[in-house]
Amino acid sequence: MNKLKKELMKDPKFRKEYNTLHLGDMFIDYRLDRELTQRDLARKMKLPVAIIRKIESEEYNPLK
Repeated sequence: MNKLKKELMKDPKFRKEYNTLHLGDMFIDYRLDRELTQRDLARKMKLPVAIIRKIESEEYNPLK
């Protein structure tokens, strides 16, 4: 992270909005770090695979 982003992430309001905007990226990073497929993640979360796909493509964000 760059210095500005690190500083901004200290603000809870900014952090919440940032995380909301990047939920799809967070899902992808989580999956790739653990070598999971979208189907694997969907099973773990007890969600349809279509929802995982939509979140990762940022077509759908349940936090907004």
